[in-house]
Amino acid sequence: MERDIWPGVELVDKERSQKSPMFFVGPITEVGRSEFSIYCYDAAGCWEKTYKLEIQNIFKIIFDDMYTKHFNRYMRTL
Repeated sequence: MERDIWPGVELVDKERSQKSPMFFVGPITEVGRSEFSIYCYDAAGCWEKTYKLEIQNIFKIIFDDMYTKHFNRYMRTL
């Protein structure tokens, strides 16, 4: 959050383990001990809302790959 990195975060919700992993991308807005908030946008380039994500459900954190670099560059201009 301090370095203004907009990661992609993939979650696996243990309570809904039969469903697909969820993917969130955007700036981190708050950080706590067991959760953090991320202001997300969708694949169409529209801002959605802020989601609180539990750290225990994180499957993967992605940053500095071509996908997040490309879309983050675009979304920072909006």
